[in-house]
Amino acid sequence: MKQIILLSELLIIMMIAGCGPDKKSSPFRNAVKVWNFADDAGLKANGAVKMGVKLKGKDKAASLARGGDGYAADFSGGWLVADSGVKVKGKQMTLLMRARDPGGNWKGTLLARLSIGNPHANLLYGSQLDLKKLGFRERTRMKNGRSIEFLWQTDPLVKQAIPAFLSESKDNPYRLSIDSLGRSKTWTQVIFPQLYPDLLDGVLRVAAPVELIGPDSWHDILVRFTGPRLELLIDGVLVDEEYPHGELRHFESPFLIGAGIQNGMVKSDFRGLIDHIAIWNRALSDSEIAELSGGQENIAMRRVEIEGELVNVPQYWRPQGYNAFVGDPMPFFHDGTFHFFYLFDRKHHSQKWGVGGHPWGHVSSRDLVHWENHPRALDITEQTENCRGTGNFIFHNGKYYLYWINHGRRLVLSDAPDHRLADNIYVATSTDGIHFEKQAEPWVRIDYLYPGDINPFVWQAASGDRFYMYIMGAPSRENWYFESDDLLTWRPAKIPALDNIHGACCSYHQWNGRFYWFDWNRGYRMSLTPVEDPGTKLSDFSALTDSWAVPQVAPFSGNRMLMVGFTLPVAQYASLALFRELVQNEDGTLGLKWPAEMIPVSGPPISLKIQPIQGDVSGDASSLRLSAGGQNTVATCFSEKVPDNVRITLRVVPEQGASGFGLCVRGQGDYTSGKELCFEPDKKRFRYAIAPDGSDVPQLPSGGVPTSLSDVMGLDRPFLLDVIVKDDFVDVCIDNRHTLFHHRPYDYAKGDRLFFFVRKGAVKFEEISVRPLKYCKKLINTSNK
Repeated sequence: MKQIILLSELLIIMMIAGCGPDKKSSPFRNAVKVWNFADDAGLKANGAVKMGVKLKGKDKAASLARGGDGYAADFSGGWLVADSGVKVKGKQMTLLMRARDPGGNWKGTLLARLSIGNPHANLLYGSQLDLKKLGFRERTRMKNGRSIEFLWQTDPLVKQAIPAFLSESKDNPYRLSIDSLGRSKTWTQVIFPQLYPDLLDGVLRVAAPVELIGPDSWHDILVRFTGPRLELLIDGVLVDEEYPHGELRHFESPFLIGAGIQNGMVKSDFRGLIDHIAIWNRALSDSEIAELSGGQENIAMRRVEIEGELVNVPQYWRPQGYNAFVGDPMPFFHDGTFHFFYLFDRKHHSQKWGVGGHPWGHVSSRDLVHWENHPRALDITEQTENCRGTGNFIFHNGKYYLYWINHGRRLVLSDAPDHRLADNIYVATSTDGIHFEKQAEPWVRIDYLYPGDINPFVWQAASGDRFYMYIMGAPSRENWYFESDDLLTWRPAKIPALDNIHGACCSYHQWNGRFYWFDWNRGYRMSLTPVEDPGTKLSDFSALTDSWAVPQVAPFSGNRMLMVGFTLPVAQYASLALFRELVQNEDGTLGLKWPAEMIPVSGPPISLKIQPIQGDVSGDASSLRLSAGGQNTVATCFSEKVPDNVRITLRVVPEQGASGFGLCVRGQGDYTSGKELCFEPDKKRFRYAIAPDGSDVPQLPSGGVPTSLSDVMGLDRPFLLDVIVKDDFVDVCIDNRHTLFHHRPYDYAKGDRLFFFVRKGAVKFEEISVRPLKYCKKLINTSNK
């Protein structure tokens, strides 16, 4: 141990002595400009700013190890002006600043262009995050929502749109009808400027939450513009990203350091230290960034500190990143491996001025317990790629075919190839199912130009000798169906059984002698013959109701079928992954249950002490009976000190005529608040409700987000109930045949009491078990392999 300590001390001494990275091989060697602060460095000082401040001990060692000089500038009310030497244009740039705010406020501007009157002069500055757009695990770590933000700017986007895109004429295929008077405008004129005003100015922003990165620590703040991507890295960790279009604009001297432009004046509001600043007219490599950020081991440590531990997937899971979520899922099963592909989302569909971006994320498992995180299957590699759409997979003759669309009409750009000015069908291929190569030209070209949405769905015919493609939403039905013998050349086809199908994001499977067609509206259709057969007729069934979006189905080992979507907590796109297993009844109809392997791990049961509140209450946790005596009398009891995150299991035994009974989780007081799980056998309904009056939980603004299940048979007979209460959601499984997830990120109940209640009749709650959830296992990360 003593030898290790001496070695570390020697390393620090060597660094302080200047034995850090070789300056001749350092990335600084070909920077456009480097500012160190041992002396004036050609900078003009104004007000209370001091250069040549000596760093000491570990701070100095860290500076030297990164190629700095061990000196800093101290800003306490003044600023510096750099009036020459920098002019970066084109489609690549890197900016690095090593800085610290000892007060942890980060409220000022660190770097700006000296351009009085320019509303976008400030480049790197403190800002405020909207906490409602963050994930739960990050919100719990934050209070004030301060962030460090970088502003990137190109020419105004409307100047880069093709002329037809700005036209209001009736023959403009990009028009979007918006009112009853017959007037029409385009997506650029109507939707995006209202929701994303930065579009008109060609501005994109990336930000890092201060409370996650460490408020009062030194940070290597690095911005990398590669052309198709704009990335913000803190201490070598990717924290935020965007997808630009165009060249960098007005990134040139003179610069303000430690001050910004506000109300037409220079305002010096940064209070802290800056070690060094460097600017390159190229995108640094990952290895160069590691060298400038403390090395790979330091980056790995900082990644855990910023993002938290990499946890198991995929139930209730979303990717690492404070603003990262799961979008449309695209499950695929082959050769014993379940592949979970999904649209990787940041900021709830806000990237690239609301177009979306959405590269394809990928994790996989052979047992649903141990998962691997893989590189992105599809990424944004060119500026004229707007958004990866939902697609699907086919494996044939040793090759994986990944079908997808580029939503070209959402943002039509003058430099885009003609086939990207519309929605067309593309393909990427792979020999290992992990690394995919995109084909440049459309695989199937339909030149879809009108508002709406299309998604390709490809399946192999039951005969095995051909393939079919379904493209819902194309401008004419002649473009809805195609067939192919080899997945290379496609010809129009007709499938009468699907003529009345209008759902996108589909999946289709044969299971135990029946054929099932699923679509994004959660509905399914069933037949005894393949859908492509001329005489096939599909029976239409009600939706597989749950609180999720665009669920898709894929098989799994053991003749099982899994369905996965993303949860709907708010009227926004993307959230958590939600997995279900299909249950097939004797008549072929389907139900839902939790996949057993994905149920969160829990500890031993806690001891429950039942305390009555009102009504007729008898028994204990092994057998508890409640009876509501009068018309307006509710029988209630509770157990307290229940952990926030728990799994609750029990057997519910209603007596004849009982209704309006169930549990209330995270309750408070004598049944003054909480989230009710209410069963109503007389209405064949289960619903989430609000305590204490049992009023319905309102539908969310997006509509279609169910807070109740209808046509639930058998609630008047004994049934099993399984409940997960975790973070900001509740998930219920009823008798292994019905499920319903409820997600309320901002107004979820926070009490520690578990209530039992009945409003009519009597009911028994038996074999009650409450077990705290354990920490999930780590995810194997192979994304860099």
